Amino acid sequence: ADGANPLVLAQRLHTETHFVMQPATVLRFDLDRAIETLGREHQGQTVLERLDGRVQTQNSPDGTSFRFLDIQARAGRLSASGEARLQDRRLQAHAAIDLVDGVVGVPMTIEGRMGQLKVTVSKAPLVGAAIGTAVLPGVGTAIGAAIGRVLGGEGKPAQGAAPKP
Repeated sequence: ADGANPLVLAQRLHTETHFVMQPATVLRFDLDRAIETLGREHQGQTVLERLDGRVQTQNSPDGTSFRFLDIQARAGRLSASGEARLQDRRLQAHAAIDLVDGVVGVPMTIEGRMGQLKVTVSKAPLVGAAIGTAVLPGVGTAIGAAIGRVLGGEGKPAQGAAPKP
């Protein structure tokens, strides 16, 4: 940050922190429940084996914004990657949840004001995975999920792409 005096300097402050937490707990969000109900229900908590990524803060006249980048999480059979932005108690997050050995990416978005979040989980990869498993167990699951993602018009979030403000 730069500024003519300490107040301006503080108002322009920008930080970046790399973090690793083992274990970690996400309060007020149950990832398994969100996937099983396609986002209709998500109350609870998620215990993670590991959570890592980067968090950037940026002060501005509109307040402080927090960007969570390169997020990687592991919870039992699930792993997730994504990014998020939090500003003025509004969250916008995009993630891909990998269900089968890191290959079935189920897109998920979380948006809204804190305490009133809307969670959306795509069912296209899940339907494709089910069909793939029926046709060819194992490999067919991943192939079917990828086809379901393409036909459903939804894929993993682009790496390094910032969520829309």
